[in-house]
Amino acid sequence: MKQISWWLLGASLLLAGCGQSSPPAATSTANPYADGIDHSWTASTAEGQRIYSALSQGLKSQDFNLGLSITATNGWGPIELNTSNGEFRAGDGKPITLNGKAYATGLGVHADSEIHIQATGLVTPACTRFQADVGIDDEVGDQGSVVFQVFADGTKVFDSGVMTGASATQHIDVGIGNKSDLRFVVTNGGDGYSYDHADWAGANLTCENPPPSTPAGSIDTAYAPAQTQGVEETAMQADGKLLEFGRSPVPGEGTRQQFFLQRLDQSGKIDTSFGANGRVTFNFSIAGTARRLIVQPDGKILALGRGSLPAEPAEGVDTRGFAFIVRFLPDGSLDTTFGNSELSGFEGFLFAEDESLLGLALSPDGQIITGGTSAATDTIPAYIIRRYTPAGRLDSTFGMAGRADINLPDATSASLKAVAVQADGRVIALGGRQTGDTASWTVARLQANGTVDAGFGSGGVGTYNAKLGSGSAQDARLLADGQLLLAGDAGSTEEDLCSVLRLLPTGTPDPSFTPTTSGQLVAGDLTVHRITLVTQTDGKAIIGGCQRPGVGSAEPALARYNTDGSQDLKFGTMDNAGTTAAVVVDSFSPQVQPKTDGKIIVGLTRINRVNP
Repeated sequence: MKQISWWLLGASLLLAGCGQSSPPAATSTANPYADGIDHSWTASTAEGQRIYSALSQGLKSQDFNLGLSITATNGWGPIELNTSNGEFRAGDGKPITLNGKAYATGLGVHADSEIHIQATGLVTPACTRFQADVGIDDEVGDQGSVVFQVFADGTKVFDSGVMTGASATQHIDVGIGNKSDLRFVVTNGGDGYSYDHADWAGANLTCENPPPSTPAGSIDTAYAPAQTQGVEETAMQADGKLLEFGRSPVPGEGTRQQFFLQRLDQSGKIDTSFGANGRVTFNFSIAGTARRLIVQPDGKILALGRGSLPAEPAEGVDTRGFAFIVRFLPDGSLDTTFGNSELSGFEGFLFAEDESLLGLALSPDGQIITGGTSAATDTIPAYIIRRYTPAGRLDSTFGMAGRADINLPDATSASLKAVAVQADGRVIALGGRQTGDTASWTVARLQANGTVDAGFGSGGVGTYNAKLGSGSAQDARLLADGQLLLAGDAGSTEEDLCSVLRLLPTGTPDPSFTPTTSGQLVAGDLTVHRITLVTQTDGKAIIGGCQRPGVGSAEPALARYNTDGSQDLKFGTMDNAGTTAAVVVDSFSPQVQPKTDGKIIVGLTRINRVNP
């Protein structure tokens, strides 16, 4: 804690004062106020850099963003530093003395007087306490009458009542609770201002420096994990540890690759308590993709991937693909109670019939929802949804024997990107469809039993952002009020833009949500990855998988949106083209890290932590 001694303020005010003819002695029977001349005094810090500099001593001036406005008035001459008010000349006071006690520091004022301190900037000192002894200075004997008052944000926190030269000294010690508007007032006692020489003796305003400014969207350089090649998906645990799912070469086997799952601790270092020195690997595929990763409420980890094997192993050509889900225990060991595999060595795996699986979600009761797209050879494009029990077996009570199809008969092609499950068990499927040259975001909803929910969109399916080119909804967040927040790319013949959309529970676009259309980011490389979003506790949403267009090359970047859809222009920096974003080394897969005041971990092979 630092203390701002009021003598510093008084020193600046003293420099601003100006003197006139010699005053009569305080003990004279002549009335010094009878000449009819107004000797009131006003100082303003709008032009008084000396006052600002004096007040900021003891604090770090670089922490201020023109953060204080100080004005002062006095009824008779300037406010004096470490002396009584005296008369109307600067420096004509005597040592501050109240009832025989002398004070080395303080301010000598004269009714009517006011010192007004306002915090006007983005970064200002936090002032918490004010202390002083107050009374009428002994230099006027028992004459004069004043009232001392202290106001904090317009609320009176101290009132001395009427004090005369014969009154006992009063001590002030008040908490002012980081208020931004402080007023220190001395009024006359109602009988004029003759001899109203008032002292704020030993006055101290106790403040502390503000914390260093951390711009929203800036990189937290304290978090610097090593690069891990091959990461394709991440997930955040409730304890702030980060899981990374990807592929890496199998040592000594040429181009053959293995899947890996590794965990970083809260500081970004490899968590050696997970698996074998922080990593687990499994290998049954000549190629593949790590697609989705979910942490269950019990800490178990679900990983969805695509693998491929030779159709004819003896020839080693013409691969055939398959999708799999594998579950790990919180320590990284395989959960052998999960899955449908009857093959020795593949306990803990669920092998799916549909290699196109891109959607993975958990229902509130622990059931597992997957989503994919019908084969290109099928007559009618469709989203294919399956539900599995927590043990990894098809749930025969869902749809037809565990499968529900959402047909899109007017589409020439379709692609499901993600699934989500509402609290009531209803399933959201989202992606895009192509109808001729027109692409659109396509979102559908199923009842908890797998039948199409006709109350959503048009007959259970909603179509949005239709335009020439390409584009699809790629990620979603269910909001507390039943609304659905979507993120994806809205393509055109010229550029592929990162976009957001909010739907009402009926599937109708929310008219109160109007996304910014200027300065949008463009989509990153979506051949393997996707656009994703994450919501903060204040309801703002961060969209990842995007880039800020640049001259020569684009910059991976995050954008943040307010709850009304407008872009948060305080998050990140604005470039010359007017695009505001937080530039990072890799913008895919943003995650809010718990226990860090909302910091965002973002990136796959290369990771940044971004200040919120």
